[in-house]
Amino acid sequence: MGGKIRKRTDYDKCIRYKNVSTEFSYYSKKKMRSIYPNRNFQIIGEIANMTGVQSGNVENLDGQPLPIYKLKSHAFLSETVVGYVAIDDHLYLAVIKNKLISRLMLLALIFGSVLAYLLFCLHAT
Repeated sequence: MGGKIRKRTDYDKCIRYKNVSTEFSYYSKKKMRSIYPNRNFQIIGEIANMTGVQSGNVENLDGQPLPIYKLKSHAFLSETVVGYVAIDDHLYLAVIKNKLISRLMLLALIFGSVLAYLLFCLHAT
């Protein structure tokens, strides 16, 4: 699998991957729903800031190679699809972002709230 990321003026998000020292723009999931309300586009792989078995490379706008991974090869608990980048007219790669920190913070907030509620209830009785 190969190709090049297509330059589009209507991308609405930007991401930076530190392990390959690159930054590029992409369509958010919301924007893709407005462009393709019937989901008539094809996703052929994932671009992610991870290590693993690559299924190919794609060039960014600067000509740097970016690794492509098989679909659904990201860790579902810590990483999520945040959008899509075009490599052809109706051919896209899913853009994967690490969400582990934000998910851990949400879990800590929920845990803290439940603990505070339980302590309040125990103290009130």
